[in-house]
This record gives sequence, C-alpha cells and structure tokens, in this order.
Amino acid sequence: MHRYAAAMVVACLSMIAPALAQDAPTQIAGPQATEAATRVEGPHVLLQDEAVTVLWASGQERREVTLDRSETIDVPAWRGAPEIKALPLAPPAVGPSGFEAPERIFVLGDIHGRFEPFVQVLRHAGVIDNEDRWTFGASHLVCCGDLMDRGAGVDDALWLLHRLEREAERAGGKVHVLLGNHEHMVIQNDLRYLHPDLVDASKVIGVAYPDLYGHDTVLGRWLRTRHSIIKIGDLAFVHGGVGPTLLRHAEQRDLNYDDINRLVREHFDDDKQRTKADPLLSDLFGSAGPLWHRGYFRAGQKYDPASDADIDRALHWLGAKAIVVGHSQFDRVGTHHDRKIIATDVNLERTPEGVLIEGDRWFRLTTSGQPTPLAPLGI
Repeated sequence: MHRYAAAMVVACLSMIAPALAQDAPTQIAGPQATEAATRVEGPHVLLQDEAVTVLWASGQERREVTLDRSETIDVPAWRGAPEIKALPLAPPAVGPSGFEAPERIFVLGDIHGRFEPFVQVLRHAGVIDNEDRWTFGASHLVCCGDLMDRGAGVDDALWLLHRLEREAERAGGKVHVLLGNHEHMVIQNDLRYLHPDLVDASKVIGVAYPDLYGHDTVLGRWLRTRHSIIKIGDLAFVHGGVGPTLLRHAEQRDLNYDDINRLVREHFDDDKQRTKADPLLSDLFGSAGPLWHRGYFRAGQKYDPASDADIDRALHWLGAKAIVVGHSQFDRVGTHHDRKIIATDVNLERTPEGVLIEGDRWFRLTTSGQPTPLAPLGI
C-alpha cells in the first residue's frame, strides 16, 4: 500500500475510533518490507521556525510527533527508543581544538553503528555505568570518527554520545567525537556501506537518509560542529592522519589545528567537484587528509604513504609526541612506528576493546580482562 493511502486509512480509523492519537504509528508497506524487522530507527529531530518534528520507524511502522519549539524539549519514548529529556535546541558551540591532559583518556576507534559492543566497552572501561550514565569524572572520552555506516545502531550511538557530552561537562570531563570519512560519505549521499535496515527505515520515514542529518536536524547540526583533529596534552587525535602532501600545505600556509577544523567544517557539504578543484581542499578531503589518510600503515602511492621522517615532521607540526588514529583496522589496538602512532580501529563485534591512556602509560583495555600495556602491532 502506498504511504499516502495508508495515511488515509489511519485518518478514517481515527474518525470512528477517537482513542487513536494524532501521533500514533502509521503502517506503511513497500517493496523493502521485512516483517521481522522490529528495531527502532530514530528519533530524528527536525527543526522548523516554531515547531519540532520527531520521526521514528520500526519495521514498516512510522511515527511522527510535532512539538512546540522551545529552548529544550522532551522527546517521548517509542518502543525501544528511550525518552530524551531536556534536549537542548540551541545551535551547538564549536569548542577548542586543544586541551590540557586529564588524568585518564579512553579512546575508541571506529564504532560503525555497532552499538551493543560499543556500550560494553564503555561500561568495562568505567566510562559509563549499567544505566549508561557518565561515571568517568573529569577524564576524557575520544571517539576517533566513523560512527556511521555498516551497523544498524548509528542513531543509538550518536544520541548516547550527544547526552554523555553534556553529562561529562557537568562532571568536569569531556567527550570528543571526531569526524571520519563515513560521516562525510553519508552527508555526500554515498550510501554504499549503509546497513540495509537503515535504508528501509529511511524509506518508511519518507526522508532521504542524508537529510536525516541535514542542517535543520539536531544531530546534523551537532555533527557539523565536531572537529576532525584535536590535541590533548602531548597527543594528537585524528580519524585518519595527516599525510605528507597535506602537511606541505599546512607548513606553507602556516595552518594549525583550528584552521584544519574550520576548513573541514566549512566545506563538509561541498560536492566533490568543488573540493577537487582546489588543491588544498582536494588534499584535505582526500587520501592525505584527516578523514581518509592511511599512509602510516600502507605503502601504495594512493595512500600518500608517510615515512618515519614524514611522521617526525607531522609530530613537529602537531606539537605532539604521538598521533592517535582510527580508520585503518587491525585485529587489536596497538602502536606503530616506534610508538609514534597509536592505532585504535578494530571491529568492535569481534574485538571489543579500546586504548586507556594514563599520562605516559598506554594500555589495551578489553571487555574480558584487566588493562595490559599497549604493544606494537608487529606489521
């Protein structure tokens, strides 16, 4: 049944059954329907001048609620999606790119919508409790990009981090969510790696998937204020890295962390033709840049490979003793290039673990044991 026909059915039913609420789920059928699909996609909070529209999907059911716009709103629960209380609607501020070192930093690589193991790791690390509330005090959590694609729990992870950011601030801590190439791909409508459940949910909701993270959405505005590279103490954190080609631009133009982050944010929505036409932007959003660089681990020219000397130059420019990255996946977290690179990207479903940093001591932290010293990858 076409979704508009389904809406007419609901309207007719509401006339003969007043108990049906105006915001009740709407049944929608389509070619991608799967009766077994029961997980909830959403909420997606879309902003208008005087109202807020909240959208969910579960299987082939769609729910829409309209709320008055104010400084904060309470997003109601629906099925498996929990209530979000006092959700702020003010545009999020862009924070600084550098921070003093806290007592502890816990770092995760690419989450990729794998929500359950993501939560398990955070709980085992003491970042959150069993009710998913911040318990890490004045310490910092860093997620090195790529929350999107592959898994179906993208929104679950985004909303959890969105809330933990505010809870951490109140406790004197910080949550840093860095941008990765998969966030950029989704915004650019490159959906090759999108989980099939999210493809179907977008159709049920009736909004193109990238538009669910548009400028007029709470999560979309929040993502567009994230950094692509930060410094905490004497460590730099970035999704991919800073390749030799981009480093030459940075040195020649006297760019710093703030400049790189500003340029990524300003051009995040630009189409590829525009970025490729500008040499700096082409490298910034290409294989030499913070979203895509793999040259610390791969030698092919397409990866803009970095020698030991190139890494030393990058560390000098960054003012750091090591670079912490995601993006390039390994069987476990570890170090490379004589402890100048810390690699954090693993498949969380197979290897749920992260990196715990306590001053000059770096640890591998899994969900099945005590922290162990971070070892070289041996590649």
